[in-house]
Amino acid sequence: MVREANAKVATLIVSVIVIALSAFNIDVDKVGICVDSSVYARLFYSFFHASIFHALANSWCLLSLVFMYDVPMWKLVLAYIISVTFPVNSISCIDTALYVPTVGLSAICFAVMGLLAFSVKRKLYFMIWVSVFVCIGLVLPKVNGIIHLYCYIVGAVFGFLNMPINDKAD
Repeated sequence: MVREANAKVATLIVSVIVIALSAFNIDVDKVGICVDSSVYARLFYSFFHASIFHALANSWCLLSLVFMYDVPMWKLVLAYIISVTFPVNSISCIDTALYVPTVGLSAICFAVMGLLAFSVKRKLYFMIWVSVFVCIGLVLPKVNGIIHLYCYIVGAVFGFLNMPINDKAD
């Protein structure tokens, strides 16, 4: 219970920071992740957003996931690690959008959704909505759908590997 409370407080703090940073006119070309981006950009791109609406939408998504599903702190940290290890240089041949800097919390949100995929009660409903969001990200311009897909898949693999074992014999 305390661990989930810590994760909720941390998510609230991150959301406030993200929304506050979006009030400044920061050049996303300098802070976004793209092919050959700096270590600084790779570590901090999630905290910067293209607009206040982008920051509010991403913060709302992350807050909703953490509060609705009682996401523990270790899953949030793992989601962050998944998002910063996106192999942008390796898969840049797939999508030319990877040459445009990407910013936002959405990669962390999709990693959290992947981590939750096998533990939610309504799995089919959850998977349908995640699929819809991934498809929207792949279709919309200026949205890096590849990073969303990558983070969801890697999160789902970790979620599957960390599923509780059912010892009941049928």
